[in-house]
Amino acid sequence: MGTHPSIQYMGELRNYQSYSLDEGLCFCGSPMSQCVFWSQISALLPVEVSSFQTKSEKFLIHQLIKYLSLLNFAVKLIETIGRKNRLINMEYEIIRNIIALYDIGATVSKKAFICDSSHRNTQAKLLYLYYPHRFKMIHLVRDGRGVVNSIMRRKGFDIREASLVWRRHSRFTFISQCGIPSHKIMRIRYEDLCRDTGRVLAEVSRFLGLEIPQRTPKLVEYEFHFIGGSDTLRGKRVLEITLDERWRSDLSAQELRVFDRIAGGMNRIFGYHK
Repeated sequence: MGTHPSIQYMGELRNYQSYSLDEGLCFCGSPMSQCVFWSQISALLPVEVSSFQTKSEKFLIHQLIKYLSLLNFAVKLIETIGRKNRLINMEYEIIRNIIALYDIGATVSKKAFICDSSHRNTQAKLLYLYYPHRFKMIHLVRDGRGVVNSIMRRKGFDIREASLVWRRHSRFTFISQCGIPSHKIMRIRYEDLCRDTGRVLAEVSRFLGLEIPQRTPKLVEYEFHFIGGSDTLRGKRVLEITLDERWRSDLSAQELRVFDRIAGGMNRIFGYHK
């Protein structure tokens, strides 16, 4: 996304506060305070815009705001409840502060679109509910078997546990998109992005109403400034997008049957039938 001349990819902006306070590294390899991009963001960010994370995930009230927003309740109803609860107000403050980061990022980069990456369904839905005229969602999906294989490697889960985790998150993602007009959402597949990058980027450009790039960008030509992402690539030039389908050899026939029993239906909703 960040290779398009009209798009500034800024990474996982909900993590801005922790990266800033802990002098985390921008993807370019520089500490936030020394990065040519993020140092300008920090200088322009108002002092009162400081909260981007909350521990409310540990409280039942966070589940309330999650379900209200996922089920597309009216903003006024959520606001009414929120005025009486500190934790819900904190969630709204975070959304407002993220929007402030978008605006400052657009000013610094001089680009029309800011791309924010989020795994939080609640955040995406609240952004739409509050700012529908500015909102576009690009939903990047991957074959659930690949995601589950990664969860098993990283967290040590067995196939059943990993499949349940992926199914639960995918269901919430699917539910969160209910009520958002179809012209506001585009779904692309990780595998298509890797195999035919130019075609997918052209489709994204049309979705956003932007000029289609004349050639497929070479990632090595760009210096990216975003937070989050893989630590192993931080500070290095990215040469290409590499397709990872290790699940085909890593998962046994029995494990694939377990996955299909638990999460196969959800996987097929996203277009994975084989």
